[in-house]
Amino acid sequence: MTRTNGLLAGLLVLSVAGVAGGVGYITQQNIATYESELASAVADARAELRPQGIDVSVQTVSTSMLGMKREERFVFRKLDPAMELFAINQQVTIEPFRAYGTFGIDDKSGMVAMFAGAAPDLLGKQQGSWQLDPVNDLLNVNYRTGAVNQSMPDGTQVSVKPLTLTAVAGAANKGKTRVNMSIPDIALESPMGKGSLKGFDLLVRSHEVKGETFVDHVRYKIGQVSVDSPFITFMLRDFAMESGQIIDRNELASLMTINFSALNVNSSDKDLSVEPTRLSLFVNGINWPALEQATKEINDLSSDPALADEGQILSAAIEAWSRVAAEGLTIKLETLESRFILNDLGPAGMGASGDVLLSGGALLEPGMAETLMYDWPQRISADLMIDGSRSLMQSPLAEHVVSLIDAGYIAQSSDRLQTHIRYVDGMVTANDLPLDGMLATGM
Repeated sequence: MTRTNGLLAGLLVLSVAGVAGGVGYITQQNIATYESELASAVADARAELRPQGIDVSVQTVSTSMLGMKREERFVFRKLDPAMELFAINQQVTIEPFRAYGTFGIDDKSGMVAMFAGAAPDLLGKQQGSWQLDPVNDLLNVNYRTGAVNQSMPDGTQVSVKPLTLTAVAGAANKGKTRVNMSIPDIALESPMGKGSLKGFDLLVRSHEVKGETFVDHVRYKIGQVSVDSPFITFMLRDFAMESGQIIDRNELASLMTINFSALNVNSSDKDLSVEPTRLSLFVNGINWPALEQATKEINDLSSDPALADEGQILSAAIEAWSRVAAEGLTIKLETLESRFILNDLGPAGMGASGDVLLSGGALLEPGMAETLMYDWPQRISADLMIDGSRSLMQSPLAEHVVSLIDAGYIAQSSDRLQTHIRYVDGMVTANDLPLDGMLATGM
């Protein structure tokens, strides 16, 4: 999640961080602090959104009980052409030892109003609330939309179960944040077919580093995605993607894993079935100060469109990222394992089946950024091990596989077919043989 996304998601609630102020602050002190923090949060949001052509403003609609109760309106506008996108209304109560409020998207203003009429329950039955607990330094946010169950004029039926969003943040020190969003079910059915998405869940954990949001952990989960039409059927089940990041001694490391239990694709002439599949990728040694500086330079340049055109920004980005890469890094493909069955349903069709296991890695040696574009072939080394089942020989490529085995580019070990590809000093080899001779196999 970027800092901009964090500001958008937490603008209404994170602005009350100063209300805590420590147990014992009187209500009027809390109100003054709230107003100061609110102005600061809106200013930060404007600075982040303006480069993207969006502006945000806040209006105090009313106050009562000497400011303890407040009604506010946040408006998001597109700058060019000028138009209101959407607005958020919230009601706030500030007490000596806590603050809380309710909020919701206005379904009668901005571009949102153009779509709200087609699904009146989506925003008409939304529920949003937050509460700040200064004793435990926690800000809790809960939001839930209404459901959608609409029929379109062309006969299309759309059904969406309520979206839920929860967030927990350390408010006073703007520390760790946990955001979770889920949608139980989305379904679409039309004369051309039907599709559905079930069990979507997103979890993001982050904390602030020098005023910027650093994402520690991201997890996507989808129970099932399916499409059924006269032309193709598709089904993906139990998909999960997780990534984690950590900064250690000024170096950034990231681990990503992707899993799914089944994938099926069927068309008039092909039938593909993929069994449990797993990918694990580890990236290490990214210089964090260099990455921070590169990001800042690009953001500063793009924040004022009058200062640079797209060509200048692209050139500056290449130069900035070259300095990051010049510090060196490592990439490790820990595993990519999958098993599949492919059937060709054509008149002379021939299928293939088996399992494949990939592993390997790459290393970029540090050096001078100015020469990276020229000396990267000597600064990069990489290897990839390909290990497949012998059953893969029974496929439309059987003749070519046999040729590669005879030439030594594929080795047979028991019931496995193996190839070790290396890249060193600008040269690529397969099983220690130069690839020049691969053309002789007829590939």
